[in-house]
Amino acid sequence: MSGHKEFLERIGEIYKNKYREFLDSIDEYNRGFLELCKRVKPLEKNKRCILCQREMSMRESQEGNTCQMCWPRREVMTTQHKDWHEFVLRLMDACNFRVCGEEVRFVCGGFDGVKRVLKEHYPNVDVRRTLDSFEALGGICDCSVIFNVAMWMPVEGRN
Repeated sequence: MSGHKEFLERIGEIYKNKYREFLDSIDEYNRGFLELCKRVKPLEKNKRCILCQREMSMRESQEGNTCQMCWPRREVMTTQHKDWHEFVLRLMDACNFRVCGEEVRFVCGGFDGVKRVLKEHYPNVDVRRTLDSFEALGGICDCSVIFNVAMWMPVEGRN
């Protein structure tokens, strides 16, 4: 019987050691998890719609500054837009337009200038729909918006 008792005590000792190792591994995991949590940036609050001030869902706020209910109310930048002339001047600045003697020099960055100007100065203008309308009029990049759309499209009050 004493052999059986020693066997059970030995198994109990092994079990205790394994259980302690298990608890230590859980403690180590928890310490690592807490350390990771300290490094993770807290979630940002949902943005608010610029038109109705309703708090937007995360999906909506990743798509832009306007909620789904107000999206159809967003404007499209066209030659008839009240800020068209100001937009073209800002776009020319974004493209670094300058006159050197009889030459006009500029830097074209795809649609980067258009996107930047619209986002910074015209938050109520829908960028995607505006780019689509520019492309339909031959504006396939910043400079072609200036040369093809701005220079050749009739503006109200101008012949």
